[in-house]
Formats: sequence, C-alpha cells, structure tokens
Amino acid sequence: MAPTIAEIKSAYLSEYSPAEDFIAAVQEFLVNPSTESAIMKESVSNYGLIPKMRLQLAQSNAIASYLIQTQVEVDSCFSDEYPKEQARV
Repeated sequence: MAPTIAEIKSAYLSEYSPAEDFIAAVQEFLVNPSTESAIMKESVSNYGLIPKMRLQLAQSNAIASYLIQTQVEVDSCFSDEYPKEQARV
C-alpha cells in the first residue's frame, strides 16, 4: 500500500505554492522520479520509488494540472492519521 492521491497532493501543496510551482514540481517528479527529488522520503523508504514513466511533457502537465484543480476525496483515516504521521517526520 502506498500513499493516497490525497496524501501526495497535501505533501506537494505544503511544499510548493503557488499553483505553477506545484504543477512544475509534480510534473518533474513524474517525468524523472528520484530518491533525491522525492519530498515524501518516508514513503519512498517504505514503499519504493515510482517507476519512471514514458510521459510526454503535455501528459505530465495534464496530470499535475488535474491534481491541483480537482477536489480529491479524503478518507476519514487520512484526515485523522495523516497529521499525526507528518508530526513524526
């Protein structure tokens, strides 16, 4: 089990603002994921790094743009446990 989309979005929003920076950071990680550039280091340690995908620039931009513009459903477990987990990091 890996981080949820809600967890990923929350982590990137806390590190990257405004929206353009968020989109650029997500896009870069999707195109070239690396342990060094990962902002969710504990998740990478626990679950491994996502595989490099063969995304074109327009595709990675569309994914990042969709993520920031879309209300992501949050499970009650996430809203209860995520803040506690982040406090440990």
